[in-house]
Amino acid sequence: MKLIPYRVKKTVSTFYWKVLFLVSDLYDLIPFTKKWKRIKKFDQIAEDGKVYYTISMEEYGFTHILIRANFFLSLAEKMKMKYVYTPLKTNRKTEYKISEPEEVGVGNIDLKSRADQYNYNDIYDFTGVDDFLKDEGHEVSSEKFNKIELNPDEIEFSKSLGRSFDKLLTDIKSRLSVHLDPDKDNLVTIDNYTYVFRFYETDQIQRIRDGFFRRLYDQSREKNPWPSLFKDSKIKLLVHIRQGDTATIQTPWGCFIPTWYRHGEQRFKELKELNGYHSKIVIGVKEFYSFLRKLFNQLNEDRFSPIVFSDGFDRAFDEILNKKTDLDKKKRLALKQCKKNYNKEQFNDFYNWQQVKTVIGEEKEKFYSMIHSFLKSDIVITGTQQTMIPKLLSLYCNPENMPILIILHKIEPHSYEYLGIDQDYKKLVYVDLNNYDIKKVAAKLEEFLEN
Repeated sequence: MKLIPYRVKKTVSTFYWKVLFLVSDLYDLIPFTKKWKRIKKFDQIAEDGKVYYTISMEEYGFTHILIRANFFLSLAEKMKMKYVYTPLKTNRKTEYKISEPEEVGVGNIDLKSRADQYNYNDIYDFTGVDDFLKDEGHEVSSEKFNKIELNPDEIEFSKSLGRSFDKLLTDIKSRLSVHLDPDKDNLVTIDNYTYVFRFYETDQIQRIRDGFFRRLYDQSREKNPWPSLFKDSKIKLLVHIRQGDTATIQTPWGCFIPTWYRHGEQRFKELKELNGYHSKIVIGVKEFYSFLRKLFNQLNEDRFSPIVFSDGFDRAFDEILNKKTDLDKKKRLALKQCKKNYNKEQFNDFYNWQQVKTVIGEEKEKFYSMIHSFLKSDIVITGTQQTMIPKLLSLYCNPENMPILIILHKIEPHSYEYLGIDQDYKKLVYVDLNNYDIKKVAAKLEEFLEN
């Protein structure tokens, strides 16, 4: 039996799905079909002001939640649902540490006192998002509602089909319609989602492109100013080094323990060395230091005001101590001792570089200052161990006001089109640490800085 070539099968499959969903789209428009009646029912109850919604988010990171909250806001706005306030929560909130006395400030700026002065509850309070949600929210008694739960991930879609945001709206309306009570107020709780976000995020980025979240932040800073760690007269350069639960720890007994989920079966294993794929996805602190030194050798260092931010390695040690069950008592004690000085040892080159301000740790005031520094920066350097910086870029910047973003990588760089970062964002510089010409990188920066 002769096998059908892969390209032929792929072409046939693509054609099949396109035809199938064209038929589906046309079916949605036919009056008096079952789905059409459901959509009409939803629209009528929503027009009567009887469909409310709230957001139930799991405790992920700040940008992860904010992007999804934006998705829900766009979704509900088009569906004419009314918002009921629920506080957003980030996993950082439960992990904030109490700052040590010598760590609360940078230079003459006491970050902790500034955070305490305004009594911010969390990052959403600091960025003005929480105030916006409170203003948007309707004060109602939830006891009177007909309650409905919706998880967008339960609606099955294929990422290869290129389905539209409007199509998603009709499918959700149809699904919710059968649960609505036209004689009562209805409260839809939209659960956090994982997959559907990647299919539809680029279809509803206009709110971000128009500077929505940036305006909320600026309004918050007008009310409660936050100090800048940069020198205003110089080019502001931020280096963000993600470690935390993506870090690889070198143990006192001479092996490496990776904590990032991307290490797969090797996660939490004791490895004699990092090689192959595992070494390619890790970008060490010293590699950031080496790159910045080489860059400043090409440029006039005195022109710049550089700041290094990192969450450090504490969370990686905690992950290992909590989840690696095969550690004996001796190794466990050795890791606890190693943790005490690990950040200082790893970031020693930066600490000793007089030109650079170095801020390490996950205390809330440091996190606030990192966000503020990002929004003030002219240049940002980061790596592929995180997506926080690209997400911040997509949420708070457009192609006109974005900083120059340098992304260090060792494997094929990620695509960020699902965040709405497309060819219009021209000030992106990808640097393959295994193969780059620092003179060309410096020349590219100079070109961007001059324009």
